[in-house]
Amino acid sequence: MSKQLSNVDSHSRGEFDRSEADYQEYCREMSRQSDECLRLLKSTEKSSADGQSTRKAVVEHCRNYSVPERTFWYYLARYVEQRTFNLDDRPDAFFQGSDEYLRQQILLLIPRIPRRAFAQCKKILYFTSSFLDRMTYLCDWLLSSFLEKTLEQDHSPVDDEALLDEELFSRCESIIINAIGVMQRSIGDESDDDEV
Repeated sequence: MSKQLSNVDSHSRGEFDRSEADYQEYCREMSRQSDECLRLLKSTEKSSADGQSTRKAVVEHCRNYSVPERTFWYYLARYVEQRTFNLDDRPDAFFQGSDEYLRQQILLLIPRIPRRAFAQCKKILYFTSSFLDRMTYLCDWLLSSFLEKTLEQDHSPVDDEALLDEELFSRCESIIINAIGVMQRSIGDESDDDEV
């Protein structure tokens, strides 16, 4: 009996040791990622002439560490403003848990839908991909316009709140809200057609 307990204890210790080793490796990897990101933030802040090579380095970093480019932009803004950044402070983390659940459900449900529904499923996938590309472009354009306007007004006394063109921002927000409404109505209409 004591030999069995001893085997269980050594097995548990082995699991703990492996978990501890995995955790330590994870910490080292996060430290490397943080150091690399900080180095890139500093070099990006200083580079002003060659946007192409700077972006190439940023895209490579984002691919290596599975970080959205928009998140790196956020890190850069935070670093330039506050001289600090945190890998866990990500603007895309808000829906992360829900998004993970939805993506798992999609993978589980696609193989189960009736064959007649695949055409509509592919149509939705194509539409959402196109929609996301267009919304990403719109958001990038809004950010770029804001940054250019900010630089143009850098030398004139302007209220910080006035830098963001509220009308432009409202239009972009309205486009996104209207697009979501159209998508919801479209999906509702298609499901009504399926019931008939």
